[in-house]
Amino acid sequence: MDRRSLETSRHEITQPKVAFVDGRLYSKTYNDFYADTDAVGECRRVHISPAKLAPRFRESPCFTIFEFGFGAAVNYLTIAETYLKNAPSTARLRFISCDSSPLDHELLTTVVKKLDLPHELVSEFLFDYPPLVEGIHRRLLQNERIELTLFFSDVQSALQEFLSTDSQGVDAWILDGFTPDRNPSMWSTSLLSQFSSRTKVGGTVTSFSVAEKVRRPLEDSGFRVERISHTKHKKHTLFATLNQLPMEPISTPKQVKVLGGGFAGTSIARALTRRQINVTLCSPTGTVADSTSGIPVAVLHGRLSTSRQSSVQFRNHAYFYSQPWIQQVTKLQASGAIHIPCENMPWTRLQDITTQLDSRWCRRLDRLEINNFFNLPIQSNGVLFPRSTILEGPVLCQAMVQHPLIDIRSTIEREQSGSAIEEVKVLATAFSLPKEAQFASPVEMIKVEGQIDCFTSPTQSYRSDLALIRTGYIAPHNEKFWVGSTYEYQPWRDSQAMQHNLETLQTTTTLTDWKHHASFRGIRAVTLDKLPIVGRVAPTIWLNLGHGSSGTTTAPFGAEIIASQIVGELPPIWSKHLGAIVPDRFNIRQQRRPSLPLK
Repeated sequence: MDRRSLETSRHEITQPKVAFVDGRLYSKTYNDFYADTDAVGECRRVHISPAKLAPRFRESPCFTIFEFGFGAAVNYLTIAETYLKNAPSTARLRFISCDSSPLDHELLTTVVKKLDLPHELVSEFLFDYPPLVEGIHRRLLQNERIELTLFFSDVQSALQEFLSTDSQGVDAWILDGFTPDRNPSMWSTSLLSQFSSRTKVGGTVTSFSVAEKVRRPLEDSGFRVERISHTKHKKHTLFATLNQLPMEPISTPKQVKVLGGGFAGTSIARALTRRQINVTLCSPTGTVADSTSGIPVAVLHGRLSTSRQSSVQFRNHAYFYSQPWIQQVTKLQASGAIHIPCENMPWTRLQDITTQLDSRWCRRLDRLEINNFFNLPIQSNGVLFPRSTILEGPVLCQAMVQHPLIDIRSTIEREQSGSAIEEVKVLATAFSLPKEAQFASPVEMIKVEGQIDCFTSPTQSYRSDLALIRTGYIAPHNEKFWVGSTYEYQPWRDSQAMQHNLETLQTTTTLTDWKHHASFRGIRAVTLDKLPIVGRVAPTIWLNLGHGSSGTTTAPFGAEIIASQIVGELPPIWSKHLGAIVPDRFNIRQQRRPSLPLK
């Protein structure tokens, strides 16, 4: 069977059945309200105050909360406010939560805008709220001080994924789903009895429910459970502390060397410094964006799909993660892009995407709407992706390394200073694998040259700030239009690439009066399966390379995966999908075809 035809099972997200009753959001499925009339106050009484979160935030460089029942985000936003007021500016909050039927953006907006919480905190959260797509969604908020990780999945799968991939543990467990008698799966004995194995020193459990089916599993697994009395409010809530030896988080490196100053290298450097790791970033010139990532204009855009394949899940979640993060780091406003059908992105596939994502991420356009956007007679329907972004490669790389824990050096300086064999290294060197790669698995990767070209039109009849994407892209930038990028699997003759891009521009726009201004050539590192190489190849060596023409989306996402794994934290994607990108996949395939040598 063709590998590409295989599908991975997944949890199907169902829209919650809700209504507003006396101004409060009510679940018709569970016959229960999402929150108290004083939702913020309830969170403070039930979770923040008993667990003494404020003073604990002041003392912890990284504090981890795992919540069951994300609901209307009340606990997250209320706790985030407390965290920002109390934690040191260099500290990090990991807030992990799960919901099998998450609220859509419109409903969530209606609820949280009524909360008495800082406008900037609420508005940033709403802007970055993920699409309702199954899986793990990570958002870096409040200048990267808060790491919000949402499981849109069933609670049991979420907990098992966390337990199997995270070795840093939990400081505070928050149980806030619908009541146990109406939502028993979230309060099962098998789930509650596993908390103690991942609870750190001083760890706590808080809940509005003091039912025996909640207390008993916690007590039997080593917690001391108390009932907290509340006058004028609910009679009792639950507070528990661990009454046995806590877990010991694994030690993490203090220093990491990153080889490569492009999208992949600068992304991993930034992801590591967020975890308070010192980074020495080495490139041939001692600068960043000194090769293909120095592209003058690129488009951050995802080739999305509704397929369940692991390769597709990786690409989709790479776009969902990288777009808001890059926008935050660079302070760029999303320009948007219109994707019109082509051989590799037929109209049926584009239509399917619009059924899965809300209008914040994409919406269909007819021919007339597209023509109005571009002032061109484009004879095709299309899809607008308002979050796709036109950016400059050097600007992105420079923004990534603006951090005091990053030291940039030339490769020559690194060789002169030497390196310890046991130090942690991340190789983000495209196709130029250094000597450290002798430990690595063989990889199936080729060099593919490409070119983008810059044009202007004297008539200025083409008007738009949007990128136009088909087989390549047309990206307006600073009153010029960049077109590309060619895929040159074999050497092209002089001027062939420019002529190819000019013909693409003329055919797409039906305009002929274009003037050429500049060209930029680069070399992509492309794997034979068109997926990047992300993961460990030796005890202290990791790879983040082979991103091809998708580096603006897959390189930052690959960096976050690697940084999470280096320090023993939950990565931002299901572990079952990692097989599509790990370095060893080439060895595994080679074992299936022993008569075919690796190239």
